[in-house]
Amino acid sequence: MFNLKNSMIERYYEKYIYINGGEYLDFSNTNFLGLRDDVRVKDEIKRGVDLFSLNPEINKTLNQNVSIYHSLADKIKKMSGLPEAIVYSTGYNVNVGLIASLFNQHDVIFSDSLNSINILEGIYLSNAKLIRYKHNDIKDLDERISKYESQYEKIAVITDSVFTMDGEKAKLKEIAKLKEKHKFFLIVDESNANGLIGENFGGVSEEQKVTNKVDMIFGYLYKVFGSTGEYASMTSELKELLTHNSLRRDLINKSVISPIMAIGTLKSIELAETELWRSHKVIDLGAILHKELKNLNFSLTESETGIITIIFDSDKEVIDISKLLFEEKILVAVTIGKTTIKPRIRLFLNAHIDKKDIEFVIEKFKFIKETYYSDKNKQ
Repeated sequence: MFNLKNSMIERYYEKYIYINGGEYLDFSNTNFLGLRDDVRVKDEIKRGVDLFSLNPEINKTLNQNVSIYHSLADKIKKMSGLPEAIVYSTGYNVNVGLIASLFNQHDVIFSDSLNSINILEGIYLSNAKLIRYKHNDIKDLDERISKYESQYEKIAVITDSVFTMDGEKAKLKEIAKLKEKHKFFLIVDESNANGLIGENFGGVSEEQKVTNKVDMIFGYLYKVFGSTGEYASMTSELKELLTHNSLRRDLINKSVISPIMAIGTLKSIELAETELWRSHKVIDLGAILHKELKNLNFSLTESETGIITIIFDSDKEVIDISKLLFEEKILVAVTIGKTTIKPRIRLFLNAHIDKKDIEFVIEKFKFIKETYYSDKNKQ
């Protein structure tokens, strides 16, 4: 971890980040498929500027009628496996706006304890009752639904499919089975999985064959596809609920994606579909890095994705080790000072990372294990 006050990020390019004139291996950004810098995507965005001008200031309702918007929405419907799709400019608009539009004070929402803050803020804004169940604990979820379901009108379960903090997959198949026992809406955030997992890139919902049990899917377009914005795909029933809601918070402040970025995003998805080596490489290298770090006796979460999470006992360890890695030209993501989870270092892989980079990282962690903890034990 570097001091932001004294550091200036100059540019990103493929697997590197350039800070104060130095080149660093970047494991801090979720550019999973490595499409953020692809010249073919950039060329499409330039074409979008020529077609729609730099800042197409048109009514948000009309913006949804731009042909490229419909092409992108159709592509997302196919990817997610759900019949309706809306594309937004930011993930915050989706998580906060849609949850707040669909539910109210008469409803209850069960949220995995490691869900993102955007989801929680959407629940708070909706005024629905929030019940946080233990992370990936289906028994706890079942018991909590049984306790509260008779007291509320609508019931929803919301979970990430791949948790950003852990890189771990949700037990969607088991949650879907609970729908046979309890009647609830199932909302899944596939932001770390769409484009990486599933035959059609539909994420963990597709992989675990439960898409027909899911009512709404959220998915970032920047994490995997290197673009901007987020989408929500959904059942016709939920689309109908949204249509008749006069307080559409999701449409406040012109939240529909720009047609310029829609063109670039569509190109990114098309490249991901044809260049399958990208997703395969991220998963394969993630498995190697996870195994080797575990062999060094670091404490890791159970991840099968491009997010590798190492758990530490103290904030000091995380800060010290991230600094040591930075000195070795490696930038990682850190989480410290949280009351709900232990301090951690996360490494996000992208398709430009190669096996030699993984070997380099493992070598540095091995050195840290041999020196940092040795010196610490002497103190």
